[in-house]
Amino acid sequence: MPHPWDTGDHERNWQGYFIPAMSVLRNRVGARTHAELRDAENDLVEARVIEPRADPNLLGDRTVLAYLRAIHRQLFQDIYVWAGDLRTVGIEKEDESFCAPGGISRPMEHVAAEIYQLDRLREVGEGDLAGQVAYRYDYVNYAHPFREGNGR
Repeated sequence: MPHPWDTGDHERNWQGYFIPAMSVLRNRVGARTHAELRDAENDLVEARVIEPRADPNLLGDRTVLAYLRAIHRQLFQDIYVWAGDLRTVGIEKEDESFCAPGGISRPMEHVAAEIYQLDRLREVGEGDLAGQVAYRYDYVNYAHPFREGNGR
């Protein structure tokens, strides 16, 4: 049985991310308000971020998209069933639209290729590093691979 956010129908997918008849995302913590969900995210993500620092191998595959998915799953596993899964709906915030859900891998592959071409940014001079990282971050931000939690 598909998840309610992965039905193949855009409107049903969109609604499927939310608790029925509410504007709060479905969650594992029982949050019924945006404030409760935000507080739970802050507390639980903070607790989970420590684990990969202690064991970097916890996240597994180091390819860019797989690694990013593993990080998201690690951080949000206590909050969202879909933690680490690519989003199934188009999203925008304020005036910014993000990559269509079916095209998320393309900007991520572009970032991966450029990072490896620059030997994982090791060969970038100190004066250029911030600009190089910002350029690649912009691609990741455009991909916006997850329904929530992309900025952490």
